[in-house]
Amino acid sequence: GTGGGGGIAPPLFPKLTSLDIGRNPKLTNDSLPNTFHTQFPRLLQLWSDDCGFGPDIPPSLLEMERLEVVRMTGNRLEGTLEGGIGIRYWKSARVLAFDGNKLSGVGK
Repeated sequence: GTGGGGGIAPPLFPKLTSLDIGRNPKLTNDSLPNTFHTQFPRLLQLWSDDCGFGPDIPPSLLEMERLEVVRMTGNRLEGTLEGGIGIRYWKSARVLAFDGNKLSGVGK
């Protein structure tokens, strides 16, 4: 073969800046591969309203470094919102929407 094996596959959507996967209640944390974030290296906006994500934000979504707008309204998020948002994750975030979940705390 021509491939060296073990290399990182190129992203599926190298130029995509916005993705709307909302209103898919069967999409859960287990639906996303660990490499999901590598498939959209330029993604700035992610809309995932009314999906089945939870009880925590999927790790592969937190790893999407360039996100500025994240909508996760009406999912199954519970407990305290990830404390690393804006510090470790989503440092460029301008808009975050988490309404319609079962969060009990935000921040430290």
